Amino acid sequence: MSTQRYSVTPHPIETLLTWVKSGEIAIPEIQRPFVWEAIKVRNLLDSLYQGYPVGYLIAWRNPTVKLKDGTPSAGKRILIDGQQRVTALMAALLGREVLTRDYETVRIRIAFHPQEERFEVANPAIRKDVAWIEDVAEVFAPSTSVFQLVTAYCQKNAGVSQDAVFATIEKLRKIINNHVGVIELADDLDIETVTEIFIRVNSAGTELSQADFAMSKIAVNETYGGNLLRKAIDYFCHLAVAPEFLARIEKGDTAFAASEFLPQMRWLKDVNDDIYDPTYTDMLRVAFTSEFGRGKLQDLVALLSGRNFETKQFEEAIAEASFGKLKQGVLAFINKTHFDRITMILRSAGFVTSDLIGGRYTGSPETAFDFDIRQVEARGLAAYADAVIENELPASFWTGMLPQLMDTSSSNSPYFLCYQAAQVKLGDKGFLSRDITVLDLLLNRSDVHHVYPKKHLKSQGLARGRYNQIANFVLAQSEINIAIGDKPPGKYFAELAEQVNRGKKKYGGITEAADLRANLQESCIPESLLDGAIPDYDDFLEERRKLMALKIKAWFEAL
Repeated sequence: MSTQRYSVTPHPIETLLTWVKSGEIAIPEIQRPFVWEAIKVRNLLDSLYQGYPVGYLIAWRNPTVKLKDGTPSAGKRILIDGQQRVTALMAALLGREVLTRDYETVRIRIAFHPQEERFEVANPAIRKDVAWIEDVAEVFAPSTSVFQLVTAYCQKNAGVSQDAVFATIEKLRKIINNHVGVIELADDLDIETVTEIFIRVNSAGTELSQADFAMSKIAVNETYGGNLLRKAIDYFCHLAVAPEFLARIEKGDTAFAASEFLPQMRWLKDVNDDIYDPTYTDMLRVAFTSEFGRGKLQDLVALLSGRNFETKQFEEAIAEASFGKLKQGVLAFINKTHFDRITMILRSAGFVTSDLIGGRYTGSPETAFDFDIRQVEARGLAAYADAVIENELPASFWTGMLPQLMDTSSSNSPYFLCYQAAQVKLGDKGFLSRDITVLDLLLNRSDVHHVYPKKHLKSQGLARGRYNQIANFVLAQSEINIAIGDKPPGKYFAELAEQVNRGKKKYGGITEAADLRANLQESCIPESLLDGAIPDYDDFLEERRKLMALKIKAWFEAL
């Protein structure tokens, strides 16, 4: 018995283009930016002209869905690999406009030199040179007479063989007869299998996420407004980063501008706050999880296809309801009040820059999401949150587990991010700063200073992973960092002791001993260093991890 879950069939390019125009093959990325540079389009045409292979396309057929009247409807093919190539061919050969990465609608014109059989991206110089056909789309236009085109070309290029030009143009026109292999995947394959096939076939090894599949399902469904919903997700994410893009949407996408979505996101035009710029994955996860009470995006893909989880069949009514619920989730996500609340909560907890924001979900986020939302649905948010805190953060966590977890050199460690947020929330000053707070430093791109200077430790033969321990990091003003330089801690702490004993002011503006000791406490630095007791580096790290862990505990209890 065959276990083959796909078919491979060669199809002429002309057939593929016809399928795309008629909707037989849906390109889910058709509304997303075309990311190829024009030179890649030129290279693709040249490869076809030379008879070189241009790779396989991968299509995944949507499952057959039961319509409301009970009759089956065969699903479209969704092109999940080859979107850029097919879009490039439509742009170059059919003269279709494409949406660039800047969301501008443009025509990509590829010129052809019949005498030299050469392609180039059209430019002003080429347009003035009669030896070039400035746009190959003209050659493929249904209304074009090859005889008239060749005659006109030869009239402009005296002495050129009309027969030779005619033969070259015919060779060019025949590239749409070139075959491209289409790998069609069975409709009952799950997303994990499709992803695995994609990675194995795609030499670039680009990984598709669950969100990519969900976005593909959304984009190709025009019946229930998926195409507009897809744009709403894309545009909101883009506007969050570039508010000035609003004018381009209003001018260049009148259909979307007239939809119910744009008025709901127009508020972004006045926002220059980048504390949280959502990705389309964020939007999908939040909208899906909140509306459906599920956490796995593969379930969203199934529901948008109309899957009945009980009967294992696909029903149009379920697809319609699922699109409706997802739309409500997206509208709730882009709601200004909701967005303001989440950013306010982040700020009030000390997460004042986007760099500080990590996540609970690492490792297996899909599983964690699904487990969490089901527990929230069953027990209520407050009760479940209390249970998680009790189980994951017992008293022993702060004094035992957390200091051990902080034995890391990653400045992106969630423990170091939380430590910085704790300093913000608790109003701490920067290391050795009299007036400048950690909040000021973070908002103005602070220096991360090594308490035991990096050069000092490197001179002792310590490797990067040792001298860059997060327990050796403090947030400091640049001038304080520079003043300390690579001095051993014994030297500059002795000078600090002199500074607060009416000595020379070398490091920051603190001149009172009590103020300096309070500052060291805020930065979780053992005060013993000020008394001349300079511990071994590893002992210092161990002691400071304990102090940092207690700081995080105080912050957590204050939230």
